[in-house]
Amino acid sequence: MAKDQDLYVQQVTLAAMDETMRLLCLTQARKSETMYLCLINRQRQYLTFRVSYHAAKSGFLSIPTFAMAKRHVFEDELNEYFPKASWLDFRYADFFVLAVVKHSRRHHIRIQIDDLYSIFSAEKEAMVFYQIRASFRNKRTAAGGFDEETNQVLRKLFATGLISNYQKDNQTPEVYISEIGMRLLDFYASDYLERFMADYQRLDWDNISMPQDKKDR
Repeated sequence: MAKDQDLYVQQVTLAAMDETMRLLCLTQARKSETMYLCLINRQRQYLTFRVSYHAAKSGFLSIPTFAMAKRHVFEDELNEYFPKASWLDFRYADFFVLAVVKHSRRHHIRIQIDDLYSIFSAEKEAMVFYQIRASFRNKRTAAGGFDEETNQVLRKLFATGLISNYQKDNQTPEVYISEIGMRLLDFYASDYLERFMADYQRLDWDNISMPQDKKDR
């Protein structure tokens, strides 16, 4: 994409939005020209989509892609998409798991995608996440899977572009929080941060799981 394509994408997106929408974030992928956008509506729901010359590498990323090959087509497709788009609620469970991903490194935790049997590569099964904890004092590494509830939230976050993964030299895919995820954490902090702080103090980093209190999940 040309250097000014992000400005054009922003311009077209703003023109297609109505008064109930707000553009929260436009970000570009680390190693490609693909752009990711996140919108917020008056109900404080969010919507994500991508603009690219190619399809997403992972079929687990479920957000729609709009091509930039022909500008007028992009404009028409976006104008047609917004009125019928399915907006998503951002619940406390989303905030909790996203914040855990953000702060995991300071607790020597890495979150990975189980690809032992090419689940992630072949995209034949649901994504399975697990945590790796390294003990520098004892020079040991411990791995543990997440329960199904936490896995479901992680799948939602991945599918909507709030978390992503990187992989080095055919190693296990490792999870990181995207810029959209960071922006949404800031946006919803007024709703959920105080509650998360209490749960954060009680969190067992050797066995990460959702808080027992399921109020307003």
